[in-house]
Amino acid sequence: MITMVLGTDMAFHFESVGTFKNRVGGSGFDPKVAEDRTFVLKLGLHCADISNPVKPPVISKQWTDRVMEEFYQQGDKERALGMPISPFYDREKDGIQNVGKCQV
Repeated sequence: MITMVLGTDMAFHFESVGTFKNRVGGSGFDPKVAEDRTFVLKLGLHCADISNPVKPPVISKQWTDRVMEEFYQQGDKERALGMPISPFYDREKDGIQNVGKCQV
């Protein structure tokens, strides 16, 4: 499960897309191979994770608000613990102008 969640990290997006394209154009995926199954599951979860902008605008806005609130709550906890606040997670500093940078 942890591997699946970590697979949603945008830091790996282009690497994952490149791997997918190479494998589809080459050897493909073997469902009998655990690594292949894991990769396809991670990619499916990542696709679901970044699909918000293609949803109807009303639904997309609701989910954007929910995700941003989750980020802000983490930033609030980081502030309370005296930790550096993660990028986009500071509700007092970042505000609405950063929603487009991290959600679209």
